Parts: sequence; structure tokens; C-alpha cells
Amino acid sequence: MILKDRQWRPIEKEIAQYLKKTFFDPIYEMLKQPVYNAAGSVIFALLAGRISYAHGIFTGPFNITLSKEISKYADYDGRSKTFKARIAEVPSSVTAAGVTAADKAKTLNKRLAYWLNDAENRLINIVPALSFSIEGPTDEMDQEQRREAIKHIGIVPDISEEMTAKLIEDYNKNQNLNIKNWEGNQIERLRAMITESARTGHQRRALIEKIKSEWGVTKNKAQFLARHETSLYMSKLRRERSLDAGITHYRWSTSRDERVRADHEKLNGKIFRYGDPPVVDLKTGRKAEPGEDYNCRCVAIPVVPT
Repeated sequence: MILKDRQWRPIEKEIAQYLKKTFFDPIYEMLKQPVYNAAGSVIFALLAGRISYAHGIFTGPFNITLSKEISKYADYDGRSKTFKARIAEVPSSVTAAGVTAADKAKTLNKRLAYWLNDAENRLINIVPALSFSIEGPTDEMDQEQRREAIKHIGIVPDISEEMTAKLIEDYNKNQNLNIKNWEGNQIERLRAMITESARTGHQRRALIEKIKSEWGVTKNKAQFLARHETSLYMSKLRRERSLDAGITHYRWSTSRDERVRADHEKLNGKIFRYGDPPVVDLKTGRKAEPGEDYNCRCVAIPVVPT
């Protein structure tokens, strides 16, 4: 039985929604674009955090309108891609907007930094209580494994409700540990983005784009965790069902397509004992049973003792 998208996609969605609600929604709320009634595109861009003005230098992404207006009192430096102000010619309203924007940005960054510093403490109690919708896929896997068992060995190995409950409990614990480890790394990456934003002039728009990019990385991680852990769960479910029926060996079976790894292809059709997995990566010596390697789509076919 090959892992199907419908068996892990709901869990991917649950992980992604949790991470979005926990990290990204609060950050987006703090970074929400304020509404300004500012006269002049430069003042508006400064107050909105699109560009910054400090120490006589305008920095940020400049469109044609901004460049035209700023060039009235500043000279463009192609090497640094900034405008160097002719201080005496800068309107007082622009200078004031630059100071106001810088103060607001510093306050915002302090809020973000404080929120991130407190995030790890909040997560200690939240993460262990998470659970994921593995019961539905479990029932589907159970039915498919029963059909496979009849096809390959003529009997239907069963598994106790207690063991199924234990496997589901272990699944949730593993996912929670994965999420906890990922969140620690994510906090550090977000903190680095905020620190870099402060160093480069507190440009709100640039920080928002970096946060959006980080969300893309996080969604990919949610997909990986959902798929990989569900594949591991399926492999354990198959193994426990076989062992409970006294079946100790299995035949390695690949998905027989161009995506099968060379090292896995060499194992196809060979018989192994549960608990004594073969080497699945000759370079690293890593061992695993079918479905346990990263993105492995191989399955273990039970072998009835003769």
C-alpha cells in the first residue's frame, strides 16, 4: 500500500494552520500597514515604512515617482543604490516624517522582539497538547492492509485496539516533537530578520516580504512532516499487524517507477526480518524498513513462515 495524498494532506493543513496562527498571524497583525493621509509620495513612503531616511541617506526600493521627487533634494548613488541628501535642501516635513517613521519602526521592532522572546515560553504548554487527524487514514490503511494480506498471504493479520491507540499516541508525540524543534529554529530565523530590519533602516515593507518568504518555507516543512511521519506510521502499522500474527519477515517491494532510488531498487524482491532492516543508503550506511526512509514509497509484503 503506497501512501496516498488524501492520507496526509489533512494533517499537512492542520500543521500549517497551527504554525500560521501561532507565528505568522500575530506578526502580520503587528506589521499591518497603517493608514496615512500624507501629502507627497516621499512622506507617505517614509511613514508607511517603504523607504527610510537617516543620517542624510534615503534607502529602500524607489519607483519612478519617488525617485523624481527625492532627486529634488538628493543625489542618487548608483553604487549603493541610495539617495544622498543635500541636507540644507531637504524639506522639514520630509525630515520630520523620517524621524517619526524611525521612531515608530523602532517601537514596532521592540514589540516583535519581545513577542518572539516570549513565544518559546508559550509554546511549552501548547505543543504537547496538539493532536492530528490520523484516525481517518488509520481506518483506510487498515482496510487496504487487510485486502493486501488476503492477496499475498491468504490470511488477515489483526492488530489490537490497544496497539493502534499506542501507535496513534506515538504519532502525535513525534509530530509535536518535530514541530517543537522546527519552531525553535523558526523563532531564530524570524529574530534574525527583525535584527536585520533594524540594521538596514526599519523598512516595514521589506520585512513583510521576508516574513512572507519564510511562510513559504514553513508550508513546505509542514508538507514534509505530514508526509514523512504518516509514511512512518503506515510502516509501523503494517509491521505490528504482521508481528501480532507471528509473521516475522517481509519482502521488499518498490513502487516500480522512475522515481525509485537506486539503492532501494537493489532491495526489491529481497526478504528481510522485521527489526533487522537493510541498508537503504550505501553512502551513509543508513538502515530503514520500507516506508521509513525520507519520501520512501516502498512497502513491506508479509512473508508467511513455511
